Amino acid sequence: MKILSAEIPFSYYVFTLNNNPFEVSTTASGPWISAAIPVGNYTKDTILPVLKSVIEAAIPGTITVTYNTTTLKLVFSSTACKFLTFYLPQVITEFNPR
Repeated sequence: MKILSAEIPFSYYVFTLNNNPFEVSTTASGPWISAAIPVGNYTKDTILPVLKSVIEAAIPGTITVTYNTTTLKLVFSSTACKFLTFYLPQVITEFNPR
């Protein structure tokens, strides 16, 4: 077998009306505050400021969102709260951004 060409897909985050809402809390058990990511396609660089602004609108305080190039995951941190807990109300796996 001989490979004549290969294409590496470009990864991005896709948010639709089916998977954009989530809930966030500053404690481990709530109360939960609803938030939603604007519908659109995001890269790892463009999703960072969007998540920061959406979370800061729901929870007062400074939230930091970074991308860890080793784990390839988004990292959330805050000096304003001890807990930053996310809850995704969707349980349908094809719509859940987890």
